[in-house]
Amino acid sequence: MMPAWTKGPTPRQFDCLRAIVAYKTEHDRSPTFQELAVAMGVQSPSTIYSFVERLGRKGYIWREGRQSRTIVILEAGRKVLEEAQ
Repeated sequence: MMPAWTKGPTPRQFDCLRAIVAYKTEHDRSPTFQELAVAMGVQSPSTIYSFVERLGRKGYIWREGRQSRTIVILEAGRKVLEEAQ
């Protein structure tokens, strides 16, 4: 059995991943945590931070340290999105 952290994204993490892609498609840049919170209807950017951190640990995204607007969708992230279509 695989450890829980290696399993696919949770439904809310998946929503976050889709919101990141949608924002990047529309604005040609990565969203801030605040912009993601608004897009997902979440009150707190800290909730978004936890989604982004977990997506990073699972290998779906990468970001440049604590800099804003540096989220990159990795191959595993693109693959999980394609499989959901």
